[in-house]
Amino acid sequence: MECGSDEEAVVVFEGLATIAEVYLNGLRIHDGSSMFEAVGVDVSGALADGGELAICCRALTPRLAGGRRPRARWRTR
Repeated sequence: MECGSDEEAVVVFEGLATIAEVYLNGLRIHDGSSMFEAVGVDVSGALADGGELAICCRALTPRLAGGRRPRARWRTR
């Protein structure tokens, strides 16, 4: 995909359903942890012919096994 110097290019992620890192040509352009968050990333200056977009999805088990979290404040005892 080629992008002229006066064109704007935006990659939109409408919620990645896991913990993910997004790379464009080896540079990290986004870290996501919520599937309910839509994000647009301006990639106008990074596009080149033959560019590579990579999405690295991380396992949830290590994040969830991080131990017990404190009780939420709004809950009653």
